[in-house]
Amino acid sequence: MVFLKYDQPAYLITTDLITSAQALIQAYLDCWEIEVLHRELKSQVGLGQVQVWADKSLPRLHPTLVAA
Repeated sequence: MVFLKYDQPAYLITTDLITSAQALIQAYLDCWEIEVLHRELKSQVGLGQVQVWADKSLPRLHPTLVAA
């Protein structure tokens, strides 16, 4: 498991009393990395401003941009 170093205390509130704290924190950090990736894809790659003409192009465009 990879944990990032933070200077400020943080709290993760959950109702899951079975999963270990380490696993919950790791899941949160993994989700956060995915959110950051989506933000970068939208702002830098242009994934949020799709401009295609044909209806068949839309399902093909996103995998192509992500692969690029």
